[in-house]
This record gives sequence, C-alpha cells and structure tokens, in this order.
Amino acid sequence: MKKIIYTLIFATGLFLTSCGGSNGNLSITTKEDLQKAKQVLVDKIGADTEVLDLSFNTRSTRKTELQQGLVQNKTDYFIYMYEYDKLVKQASTLNAQRKGYKPMKLSDFNVDEFLEIKGKAIALIEEKSKDFTDFTVESLSCSVKENGERDYRFTLVGVKTKEGISYVGNKKYPKEPFYEFDFSYETDVKVLTSNTQGLN
Repeated sequence: MKKIIYTLIFATGLFLTSCGGSNGNLSITTKEDLQKAKQVLVDKIGADTEVLDLSFNTRSTRKTELQQGLVQNKTDYFIYMYEYDKLVKQASTLNAQRKGYKPMKLSDFNVDEFLEIKGKAIALIEEKSKDFTDFTVESLSCSVKENGERDYRFTLVGVKTKEGISYVGNKKYPKEPFYEFDFSYETDVKVLTSNTQGLN
C-alpha cells in the first residue's frame, strides 16, 4: 500500500554540491534527527533562505532513512539528496499567487511545533485502536499560507501488532503489518484532520 511520492531529479537541474559524507542515515521521526536534517539544509543553502514550501521524504514505508529535502521559494527550488550529499537548484514551480506570499526563513522551521502536532496525531490513532505501535514519519511538508501561518501535511506509519493471514491460492502469507495515516494541520485553524483508513 506504499504511495510513491519521490521527485525524480536527475534529468534536469544544476548540481551545486557533491562533497562530504552521506547524511542518509537520518530519519524525520526523532527530534534529534529532524533537527540534524534541518541543519544540513541550513548548511547547504543558508539559514536566511526564503521558504514557501519545505518537505522531507524518506526512502519507503519500511525504510525510514531520509532521502530528500526540498525547499522552494518564489525564485528557486532546491532539492537535496541526503544519501548522496548532492544539492540541485532549479527554477521555482510555484504559481504567481503563492509567489506573492510572505515567506519564512529556513531557520524558522520549528521542529518542536511539528513534534507536538505529531504527538497529537499518534494520540488520535491510539484513541481509535491499540493495535498499532512503532510509529515513524514517512514524509513531512510545511507550506506557508497567504496569512503567514503554516500548513503541515505528514504521513505516519504504524506497525499493526495483530495482523492476520492472506491467502494466495493454497498458500498462506502474513498480511503486510505497515499502515499509513495521512494528517494535515494548519497553525491558524488548529484542527488536526486525518485519514484513519486501517483503523476500522
């Protein structure tokens, strides 16, 4: 049930950096790793870089290693590949209306704010079912709204502890234990919306 959300970036774009060690062992689940992931982007493109869209993507549902960090503003679209320590710069793909929004700085991305929202999302899942554990963050985006507030969208992956059996012909296989839950949260509305598919 994995959704492919990665951006293919090798065909076009200007490679700005390709040196240093890999940062592909980071995740976006823990505070320490997410702070490090942010700091890598700060080091690569600057703390004062304007941001209208910021996102982080991991490798897959089962592999939580951070793959890409994406930063977009009214002029530029930066794509950093953590595993290969490569930065690509392309022209912004934002529409004219969003280019007029007041951006935040990259250094303003609030790790603690997101982790608080993530905690609410996990609590919501656990209210509906006690069958999930080992929650990880598969993807995370933070977009600036017209009023300057932030729109978070993220996917949590939970491992179902009491999974059943699937049948293919006469053969039995354990069902896939990984379930994805999509959430969104706008800092001005302060309402957590979710897709709780898999909890019914």
